[in-house]
Amino acid sequence: MDDCHGHRRNFSIYYFLAFIMTLIYKVLYSLLTLFLCLLATKHLLHIQLPTIINSYANDLLCMPIVLTICLIAVQKIKKDDSIRLSLFTIISLTIYYAIYFEYYQPQINPRYTSDGWDVVMYFLGSIFFYGLQKKSNLKKKP
Repeated sequence: MDDCHGHRRNFSIYYFLAFIMTLIYKVLYSLLTLFLCLLATKHLLHIQLPTIINSYANDLLCMPIVLTICLIAVQKIKKDDSIRLSLFTIISLTIYYAIYFEYYQPQINPRYTSDGWDVVMYFLGSIFFYGLQKKSNLKKKP
């Protein structure tokens, strides 16, 4: 209860929110793992996957991959492996990708189509990355 300044109500809210975030993280982790397995199976066995997986798996995986590359680049440039991307940076980059690929590109390139669910997938992927980053940060603390 040290984090909650001794207030029982704050303590309950704190742990309830922590429980909800852990649950969301576990669900997203499971979904991402499933999507990765399905995509690997598709490419290795040349199987046609359902349209929903073909349509949204790439968008779900996009932000964790991009954010991981950004994190590694910043850590290498700064020569500090303890650096983490801020929530502001994660949200900003996600908004940029959503605007660029779901608003700007469909207007100038017929290959791209605008889809609100793609934006949802970008943000779910970002939430997953943020949770994974927080979890790895907790493991490194003494």
